[in-house]
Amino acid sequence: MKPGVVITGISGNLGRALTRLLHGRERIIGVDRRPFPGRPPDVEVHQLDLRKNKLEDLFRRGPIKAVIHMGILHEPRMSAAEHHACNVLGTTRVLEHCARRGVEKVVVLSSANVYGPSPDNSHFITEDAPLMAASRFAGVRDLIEVDMLANAFFWRHPSNQTVVLRPFHIVGPTI
Repeated sequence: MKPGVVITGISGNLGRALTRLLHGRERIIGVDRRPFPGRPPDVEVHQLDLRKNKLEDLFRRGPIKAVIHMGILHEPRMSAAEHHACNVLGTTRVLEHCARRGVEKVVVLSSANVYGPSPDNSHFITEDAPLMAASRFAGVRDLIEVDMLANAFFWRHPSNQTVVLRPFHIVGPTI
């Protein structure tokens, strides 16, 4: 079986866009709590919670060559505790499975929001800039924790190629 690329959060707009880009070149294994209607028939999608044991079953079936973790909830109707449980614990589980199963490439979607808005910010913020958003914006704390988990994973598993993406807000026809 051809090694797959796991995309968490595949049913969102970014996940769908990424699926269109990778479809036909990679074996795609999607994970999301939401359904993915209209998905290409050869894209494998598992509707599950990242914190549950079914995720481990998916990793165990392997082989998985890369994980693109975009399964971060931004649901305004959920409580802060629910956000924390889904985002931080879900990311922790994904990274644990990557480490256990020897996934070679890991991409974690974060956000430039972790730096926090400040008139003192440079036009070009470097990776060594402090993550200051939590001091003023409680809603970003979980995102900062996800970012820190990915950075810790990077240092604990140097044989893995780990990337943390921190894009700014994206505005376009579908996003």
